[in-house]
Amino acid sequence: METKEKKVEFKAEKKVVEKKPVQHKVERSIRIFAFEQNERTKPQPYPPPKTERGKFLTGQQDVLSEANMRGDVAITEAQATALYVTVGDAFIINPDRQYVLLNGRTFDLSHMVDEDGKIIRYLNAKDYAEFTFFTSQPEVLLDKSRYNRFKHLHYVEDKEADSRITNHNRTVEFEAEAFIRSEMTIKRLKDLALLLSHLIKGVKIDPDTLSMVQLEDKLFSICKKHPNDVLLCKGAGAKESDLHSEKLFALKAIKTGEIVLSEGNYYYGTTKQHYIGDSFESLLLWLRDVNHGEYVSRIGNVVKEYDEKAID
Repeated sequence: METKEKKVEFKAEKKVVEKKPVQHKVERSIRIFAFEQNERTKPQPYPPPKTERGKFLTGQQDVLSEANMRGDVAITEAQATALYVTVGDAFIINPDRQYVLLNGRTFDLSHMVDEDGKIIRYLNAKDYAEFTFFTSQPEVLLDKSRYNRFKHLHYVEDKEADSRITNHNRTVEFEAEAFIRSEMTIKRLKDLALLLSHLIKGVKIDPDTLSMVQLEDKLFSICKKHPNDVLLCKGAGAKESDLHSEKLFALKAIKTGEIVLSEGNYYYGTTKQHYIGDSFESLLLWLRDVNHGEYVSRIGNVVKEYDEKAID
């Protein structure tokens, strides 16, 4: 009698290899300078400022948990007079001491980030502690453009952040100009001129007195100073429910004389038959009111004729 041998198959176990979290090192250095020339040759002492709750701001709030702040950590008598108290990899600045800031001081803020770009840790904990401490002082400005000589002594020079802002502004300006180019009809350019004159303080353009080339020139100039406001106008006139379209209709009603603006008050009709309100918002509400449908219909006919003339 024949016996069949059973074949036994052995499957190799797959080893599960745990992926280590991806980390990248980002090199970064930031400097702090004094505003005034006479302040650049002498060190400036800074005491830790107190918060409203009476706790000291030591520049460590985002490094340590509140439980690790000074007062909750066991500190020896020797540490109590030291400039820093070390807790793990972090430095706690002693709130009973003053710290001196030298003009042009460089802070190493190099750090490790995960694959999403989130900062995991700073490589020079001492520099990070001191930087966050000094920038918590009201006399130290992160944004140099906000300088007030009666309040501020130092400013932060962050070339990386400055370049990032410059690049962002250029991108937004390019998008605004691209939007203007996509609207190259006389009617759309006139609409944008009316709308931007309303949205941006100090901008006044009368589109009925300018040629298409002149309108383009005016609008491109606005793109350089107010690109975000230009981009806000995208879609205006495309939908009746669009807020900017409502504003545009109201502005054309004023432009054609159907709505009269006199001494800050809005009226319907050239002879001011009906008082509307004392704000542009009140005008928008009046136009939306179904009870004023007959008036709005009349205004719409006049605005339509105004638009047709713009096309011609």
